[in-house]
Amino acid sequence: MHTIARQLLLPLTLVSLALGVGCGDDDTSASANSGDADVGVSSDTAEGGEDTSAADTASPEDSGVTPDTAPGDDTGASDDVGGDAEIIDGAALTCDEPAGGAFWANSAPLFFPIDGQPIMRGYWEDDDLTEGREEIEFLIDTGAQVTCFDVDLTEGSVTPFSSEYLGLETTAVCGGIVKGCDLAEAEAYIGLDIQVLLGESTLRRLNTYIDYREQRAWFYKDLPDTPPPGMDGVTPFVMPYERQNELPVARVGLGNGVELPLLTDTGSGVSIITQTFFDRVEEAHGSSLPRLEGYKWATNYGTDASFVTRIPEFHLGEVVVRDEWVVVIPDDFHIKELLAQSDVVIEGFLGYPHYRHFLTEFRGPDSEFRFWPYPDDAHIPTDTWHKVGVDVTMREEGPRVEMIFSPSDAADSDIALGDTILSIDGEGVTTFTADAVRGLLHGTPGESRTLVLDREGETITVEVMVEDLLPE
Repeated sequence: MHTIARQLLLPLTLVSLALGVGCGDDDTSASANSGDADVGVSSDTAEGGEDTSAADTASPEDSGVTPDTAPGDDTGASDDVGGDAEIIDGAALTCDEPAGGAFWANSAPLFFPIDGQPIMRGYWEDDDLTEGREEIEFLIDTGAQVTCFDVDLTEGSVTPFSSEYLGLETTAVCGGIVKGCDLAEAEAYIGLDIQVLLGESTLRRLNTYIDYREQRAWFYKDLPDTPPPGMDGVTPFVMPYERQNELPVARVGLGNGVELPLLTDTGSGVSIITQTFFDRVEEAHGSSLPRLEGYKWATNYGTDASFVTRIPEFHLGEVVVRDEWVVVIPDDFHIKELLAQSDVVIEGFLGYPHYRHFLTEFRGPDSEFRFWPYPDDAHIPTDTWHKVGVDVTMREEGPRVEMIFSPSDAADSDIALGDTILSIDGEGVTTFTADAVRGLLHGTPGESRTLVLDREGETITVEVMVEDLLPE
């Protein structure tokens, strides 16, 4: 039994650096290589969307996270998760749902927005903040330094505290460090309600499995003694990572000896690299790679003009994912210095477009990912980039146009950034989620959509084409 520290001993609270609102794509292929062997994991599409990233980072000055012990002192923070009981402020709590029977017997159902972030329902109980056990929605987010509850659940508090009980279907966690955060902007970009970012303060102590094909997840304190369902006889590919200020950072290869450090972020709907590394890949490729301009990578600290492309190969440890789409951001992206001040040195983020090719295992205690290849990529949509060339976020007045991609018919139309979409093909959408609006903007290339827009009180009607925005 341990007492649980009330303050997280980290200078920077990185809650979510790349909550992508994904763009789509079409054709990709992933081949897994180990030595001379090619395991033949192939993909002919990529999903995603018009992605932005909502960050809830806090600077060292305003994070409210301060050390309460000197080096070498007992911090009082337990490295154990769950167990029979934890002591929180002197009161014993029993984790009475430590496991759902044998390994793999139960799973947590997942649901995914168009942009692919894994969201699940779980349970929370806290004597001070809940009336019994409440069901809430978690986003599984290895890019969040701290498990973060929306401030609506913490009565407005953003101070780190010990959560008394988290129920994750296949295990229960008592006494983990969490904090309150304003997740409204993240919800606006992702397009769905999210109440909790399940971050590293919890996940680093668990073995987490995300099955993108069957849309389910498992969480265990001990390593299972058998492979995940459907993976008998399959050898996983290993990608180790290091912890930089408690965030998982892995070295990812782009072929021809090019490597770069990426924050491995299951909560990101996009994978991201910086301009210099894109230039090196394009030079090695010997010809120009595609560019879809107009992408805006955003955090709550600012935005960067970016573009979308395809990278011929991504080496994730022992496995190679081919022709998958990524977002390219400036070398001096707007939170780079802030991260460096807290000893987080990265050149981008590894997100959903690459994880979805595998049943993804995140071994928190061992600091490694394991990728279990599916027999094929039949679960990956082929039409993610078949859409009208805009992306939206939800605002009080309705879905607002945040991005206009170029080249596209939308870029040549009368649509302007900041327009509010009132209806699509006659269907009012001002009360829809951003995810639902994105669904209406997708379709078959050659189709058209009639958008009714509001621009500062003026109503404008525009007919715009559905296109393949990122062809091979």
